[in-house]
Amino acid sequence: MDSSGNAYVTGETESPDFPVTSSGFQTTFPPFNNVSGTHMAAAFLAKLNPAGSQLLYSTYLAATSSSINFGNFDDSFATAIAADNSGNAYLAGYTRSLNFPTTSGVVQPSLDGIACRFLVLASTSVASAGGSMSANVTAPAGCNWTATSNVPAWITITSGSSGSGNGTVNFSVAANSGLTRSGSLTIAGQDVAINQQGTPSCVTSVVASSFQNVSAAGGTVNFPVSAPATCSWSANSPVSWINITSGSPGSGNGTVAISFAPNSGPSRNGNINVGGLLAFTGQNGVCGFSQCSDGFVSKINTNASGTASLVYSTYLGGNNFDVATGVAIDGSGDAYVSGTTLSSNFPVTTGAFQTSPKGGRCGSPGGYTCPSAFVAKLNPTATALLFSTYLGGSANNAATAIATDSSGNAYVTGFTNSADFPVSSGVAQSSLASGSCSVGVHSIMCPDAFAAKFSSAGYVRCERRFNIRHGDGGRDGYLQSAG
Repeated sequence: MDSSGNAYVTGETESPDFPVTSSGFQTTFPPFNNVSGTHMAAAFLAKLNPAGSQLLYSTYLAATSSSINFGNFDDSFATAIAADNSGNAYLAGYTRSLNFPTTSGVVQPSLDGIACRFLVLASTSVASAGGSMSANVTAPAGCNWTATSNVPAWITITSGSSGSGNGTVNFSVAANSGLTRSGSLTIAGQDVAINQQGTPSCVTSVVASSFQNVSAAGGTVNFPVSAPATCSWSANSPVSWINITSGSPGSGNGTVAISFAPNSGPSRNGNINVGGLLAFTGQNGVCGFSQCSDGFVSKINTNASGTASLVYSTYLGGNNFDVATGVAIDGSGDAYVSGTTLSSNFPVTTGAFQTSPKGGRCGSPGGYTCPSAFVAKLNPTATALLFSTYLGGSANNAATAIATDSSGNAYVTGFTNSADFPVSSGVAQSSLASGSCSVGVHSIMCPDAFAAKFSSAGYVRCERRFNIRHGDGGRDGYLQSAG
């Protein structure tokens, strides 16, 4: 709410008929996702007059087009809002979209901080007669790429062997009089498998035992092969991240073992070719089969109209899941943001209170890297991080809300399971209560709430835990005055 009594509301919608005003920054609902065939989720901002009887400003805030990437649904969610007395609203949230609206000069204009991200689409199944084919490359302007054939004897690039930004690679595939064969192109550093039909294989079946569970860490998977005793075969993969480690060549029934290289990017798909019979497989990325999310911070002037109302908008995150869940503004227009991150490279500033996550493992054996809270401060134009830090111990940590006082101190609240969560001396509770909570038939350690105070320069003034008996979580914070 601002000093005039106007109310500002934010959240997420999947409604194409959500009420927006003609002055909104984005008045059209995002398009259908090209993979799932469903609408994306869009963040929204709405401003109501003091009586709640008039919508003064309302807009979507989301991707303007689908990124057409497997597992990426382009969703955007707003989770927190703050307002000043000049009609500006500050939104924080998270998005998986490569095309979330950002403005020039901000601290992070691209998802995961990756400026050049390439999407390569090609038809990977070719008739035995061969012919001319093409692959389309989608990339930001100024991002250079090259294309090469890994089997030039039968796949030849005819044009588009290099480019910048969007482009097309044209290639020809020679006729095939033998068994189904597999080769590949490397375009913008990505393997594009090309499988060409051929004569029938004597191999009866190739079945992966557990290929759907291959993790980003890599590993080995066995493919049982069924074939008549007189059938001789060999195996290969057209993609560089799948290697045949044993079992090839063979005859009759057998087992082919393949290894998956570690995957530090998004999920990917490939195949092996055993005696002309194809078996398809896939591998999780660092965020499973989904695109990772970044936090975002956006400032919208509700007294302006159209594109002029988006004052600034920036991603805020690293190479894994990042969620911004709190935002507050000080008298200078600096934005303070809190949230939760799984990223090992979340952007932190020199001399930050905690420059790296503690790195514990959470969940079942093998599990996942435990999340850390984060606290960041942006300058009034979002062109610089004034400070940014991790906050947490070696178990689960999450920041859920943030508030500021007139001196520029920031107050962060959230919850933690970490016995080594950083606390300052003389606080009300300096150790984890370690209570037991029931989740279904399982018992887990209850989280404690925490509160932390940061100076305007990002130094911790005090930190404490709070616990009653069961699970506790600090959710929302609002500071009316500073004593």
